Amino acid sequence: MRQRIHQGRTNYFPNSLSANSPDVAPASAGGYVPYAEKLQGSATRARSDTFKDYFTHATLFWKSLSDPEQQHLVLAAQFELGKVETKAVRQRMVDIFENVDHDLAMQVAAGIGIAGPSPDVTTVRRDSIAPPAGRRGVDTSPAISQENTPKTIVGRKVAILAADGVNAAEVQEVKAALGGVGIAAEVVAPALGTIKGAAGEDVPVDRSFLTTASVMYDGVYVPGGSQSVDTLKKRGDAVHFVNEAFAHYKPLGATSDGVGLLMASDVARVVPAGDPTAQLNTIPGVMAAPSATDGQGFPGKLIDAIAQHRFWARTQRDQVPA
Repeated sequence: MRQRIHQGRTNYFPNSLSANSPDVAPASAGGYVPYAEKLQGSATRARSDTFKDYFTHATLFWKSLSDPEQQHLVLAAQFELGKVETKAVRQRMVDIFENVDHDLAMQVAAGIGIAGPSPDVTTVRRDSIAPPAGRRGVDTSPAISQENTPKTIVGRKVAILAADGVNAAEVQEVKAALGGVGIAAEVVAPALGTIKGAAGEDVPVDRSFLTTASVMYDGVYVPGGSQSVDTLKKRGDAVHFVNEAFAHYKPLGATSDGVGLLMASDVARVVPAGDPTAQLNTIPGVMAAPSATDGQGFPGKLIDAIAQHRFWARTQRDQVPA
């Protein structure tokens, strides 16, 4: 095909046609008449200088994150670079982070044995780069942070930790409330099959401690039943389940005797002195109640906590090993 442009429009004629072809209208009839214009110059392939900007998007991403998200990114960088044995490579990576943001570079450097960016490092500051014509500069974008994404409870999953002797009424009360709003609840016990409730009821088990972990759930609930809680307190995997959920900022709930499992975990380290049930409620995302069936609205409080997903204000997180 041969391309012809006339008055802003592009026309295409088959190679077998020309302006003088009988199938083409002549000039006298208003047809297209080519103009034999002589052109001079050279055609080149060249990249715009904006292609030399390797850091604007990275800086935008970093500055758009919330404080907890920035801290997670710093810890991730420290985790990966901390395994690099060659100090020069760690230094080089810190120098690259300096091009993105000075605070980012300094925070990463603090955890990998590097003093900071090299004195002679050449940084490309994002604010010194002129945006392409017609395009505005952007300092932050709220849409980048996951904190600004719509939160939903539908599809969330909660682990109910239990063993023989559990308060089956509390299990059913909470499980029904969660299911009613689209939250899946699974009973996690020492073994698959069924466990016996305190009144002899059969309680189906969905997962065992051997086949699942807290990272598979969005929250944890510990119902009452003294025999059940006594069994769980003696199991390292059950205690670790609680510790790990707490350290990952997830909501934790316990009713009646179930409070005992939270106090048997390392969460007890951060509980202020006093009545455990009352003091646990002073920790963000941790709920404790005398019962789940006494009409005080514990299931609703647990649902509200799960809707928040994570509790980044839980500053006690570092005191609990997980």
